[in-house]
Parts: sequence; C-alpha cells; structure tokens
Amino acid sequence: MKSIQDKVIYTILSILIVTFVSYKFINHNKQETELIGEPLASFDFNPKEGSEYMKAKMIRYELEKPLLIIKEKQGMLACAYINVETCNKTNEACAIVSGVSSYEDMMSAKIIAVSNKALNLGVNVGDTGMSAINRFK
Repeated sequence: MKSIQDKVIYTILSILIVTFVSYKFINHNKQETELIGEPLASFDFNPKEGSEYMKAKMIRYELEKPLLIIKEKQGMLACAYINVETCNKTNEACAIVSGVSSYEDMMSAKIIAVSNKALNLGVNVGDTGMSAINRFK
C-alpha cells in the first residue's frame, strides 16, 4: 500500500506531465496557425497603417494544402476546405475558391461556390476572389 506522501508525489508528477504535454500541444498549434489582423492596402500583403480598406483577418493553417480564409466585414473568401452548406446554416456570407496556395492565388481564382447570403450581396459563381472581397467590405 502506498503512503499518502507517495500518492501526493504521484499526483503532482501526473499534473506536471499533463501540463507539459498540453503546453507543447498548444504551442505547436500556434506555430502552424497564422492570424493577421492588419489593414490591407489594395491587397498589398505588406499593409500600411491608415489604409482606406477595411480591416480584414487573414487566416492560414498549414495542412497538406493550406487552409486559407480572408474575412471582411460582411463575409469571407475561403478555400474549398470551408463548406458552403455550413455557412448557409449559420447565415454567413462566404465565397469559395479552389486550388489555391496563397492569398494572392485567392484574389485571382474563380469562385466555385457561394452561400445564400453572399448571393444577396451580389457575389456569384465565376466571379474572382477580388470581386468577392470588394463586395464583402
């Protein structure tokens, strides 16, 4: 039978191990995710303060192909990892592009799917990503 002192030491060591593993897991995910909340200047990806453009959040998560999202005030332009039907259920305006690996690719890519709310904002299948972003401002 273990003494109370042994049980306390075992419990403390268990907590330390779980804390360490959790810390490593959280920091590993932080390194893979990039969130940029700076203003965009004509989609110069080195934005400058005082831009005439709204603030956009740009998210990149590294997977086999990167998950990319550019979120504007009224909607988002996203890669094909994002599901339009989910956006319809949550009443989000989204436009989907496919085969992109960078934010620049997203701007010139043709939209392959749009949510109902994006349609109401004038975004259509076949438009460019840049066109959708301008409508989402």
